[in-house]
Amino acid sequence: VADGNAVLRESLTIPPRDARSWRVPAGWIWRIVCTEGPQVADMNVWNARDSRERFYSSKTRQIHATHLTTGDRLWSNMPFLRPLATITEDTIAYGF
Repeated sequence: VADGNAVLRESLTIPPRDARSWRVPAGWIWRIVCTEGPQVADMNVWNARDSRERFYSSKTRQIHATHLTTGDRLWSNMPFLRPLATITEDTIAYGF
């Protein structure tokens, strides 16, 4: 991305109070943008090859902090406990 060679593969618009799902291959980047003012984005992540492995919010917060930011990882549940994704950019200013 930094070298300007990123290619947009897909774009989704998710209306407020709605949901969507999509696959993100390993090594790819996805971006979540709030286009209609302040919103809360509930997000879940699963391993596409093994749906028993999923995002573990509580463990992620124990490892990092309540408010995640650039460089933090989204960890999976036990017994896997490995990073499913890494936050590469954060534009939310929490004020601390």
